[in-house]
Amino acid sequence: MGEKDMTEIRHVDEVLKLLTVISGDKRYYEVTKSEKGKVKNMCEVADRLVNKGIEKGLQKGLQKGRQQGRKKGIDEKGIQVFLNCIARGMSREDAQAIADISDSLVEKALCAKSTGKESCLV
Repeated sequence: MGEKDMTEIRHVDEVLKLLTVISGDKRYYEVTKSEKGKVKNMCEVADRLVNKGIEKGLQKGLQKGRQQGRKKGIDEKGIQVFLNCIARGMSREDAQAIADISDSLVEKALCAKSTGKESCLV
């Protein structure tokens, strides 16, 4: 890639509105609304669009990470309840019902219990 063209655009608002119409992409228009008077050339427009995309991606990633973390915590608690019930002499079926965990989590819990390895829980 070559050097960035830092040529100043005189009518930024109009150019971005034109790009919106031609491309059908409303992100150009959004830049004119949120960055009015701050954008001087197309490199700045591109940078702002890229940065908005990065920010959106980070937010989605954080949200997904939180959801996965909550699920993992719920699963771990269910396994702990299941194993506590088993340790107190409950049947596998009753312990699973109380812990409210899936068959696959029961298998992981029993593997971890019998081998002493936490790697079963992954």
